[in-house]
Amino acid sequence: MTGTVRRAWRAHTGLFVTCVAALAFVGGGGLAYAASSSPPGPDSNGVFHACVNNAGTITLVNSGTPCGNNQLSVSWNQAGPQGPAGPQGPPGPSGAQGIEWLGAWNNLTTYTATDAVLYNGSAYVTYNTTTAQPPSAPWQLLAAQGAQGPQGLQGPQGQQGATGATGATGVTGSQGPAGPAGANGVSGYEVVTAPGSASTFSLNPLTESTFDAVCPSGKVPVGGGWASGGSMTLNGDAPGPDINTSFPANSWGVDVYNNNVLVQGDLQVYAICVSTP
Repeated sequence: MTGTVRRAWRAHTGLFVTCVAALAFVGGGGLAYAASSSPPGPDSNGVFHACVNNAGTITLVNSGTPCGNNQLSVSWNQAGPQGPAGPQGPPGPSGAQGIEWLGAWNNLTTYTATDAVLYNGSAYVTYNTTTAQPPSAPWQLLAAQGAQGPQGLQGPQGQQGATGATGATGVTGSQGPAGPAGANGVSGYEVVTAPGSASTFSLNPLTESTFDAVCPSGKVPVGGGWASGGSMTLNGDAPGPDINTSFPANSWGVDVYNNNVLVQGDLQVYAICVSTP
């Protein structure tokens, strides 16, 4: 066993001298450790530590353990330094020829040995020249198509898209059929004034006077009205029978009633007449 020994002694001059020497532990020297335990191993860096006495006996100790009097502290590596790289070895034998992937099968292509193609989702290889369609010979199945996976989960709803541009105006449709004929409209429109109503008149208190605008023969009232001045109370105006049964059916009448003192005023009563349908 060869190691590096650090020897220390005190010289006659009183100086403490340390030296390092290479020792070969042979013959009378020996390697010792406590009989009651396993020999200490190397530390975390792979270095053994030991103490050597005057008799040349080496005692293994743990890293950091001090040696006794008349002992030297020695250490050595568990493994030597890495040797130089050896010469490059001879090249190995050639491997078997691999396949050549040519993509989807094409009926216009002549395939040769080790050509591989894809057909209907499965891969095939041939070891002979061929123009046949897989999976017929000499094609051999290389990888079968996998089974369809389960349906995935529904994704989240996307954001609403922007409003599209307004489309072009459509062509004008064909003209629709003529509608049915409407009912005959009124004719013979005429405004008739009640006799004696278009002038100033007097009315005694608590008395009543009637003015009746009568449409000509063949015409009926479709409306009417009145205008007045002075302090007068009008009982109402409407086509005759609606207010006073004494009015003829073809007239518009107004009753004037004075509920105050003697009054004078202007009154105009009129009927709007049209021809009878």
